[in-house]
Amino acid sequence: MAIGATIPFSKARRVILRDDFCCRYCGKKLKLEQITFDHVIPIARYGRANVENLVVCCKVCNNIKGKELILPKTKPHRNHRQVEELINSS
Repeated sequence: MAIGATIPFSKARRVILRDDFCCRYCGKKLKLEQITFDHVIPIARYGRANVENLVVCCKVCNNIKGKELILPKTKPHRNHRQVEELINSS
């Protein structure tokens, strides 16, 4: 899922800043144009499209995961307060 597809820019920005441009499954650092988003709990399994259920994901990991319920292997790089501080400082 790309920015603007079904995820509002403000929500996508928070997820990208929280995850520091890194795939939460393999840890690879991504360029903005390489980023896709994954629902940790898939929509097909009644997951929601909220910030807590979205992670930055590379295309390879996103394709492998599909609709399976696989938890991210890495932790977020920033907490919600740190993300808000970044947004408010720009």
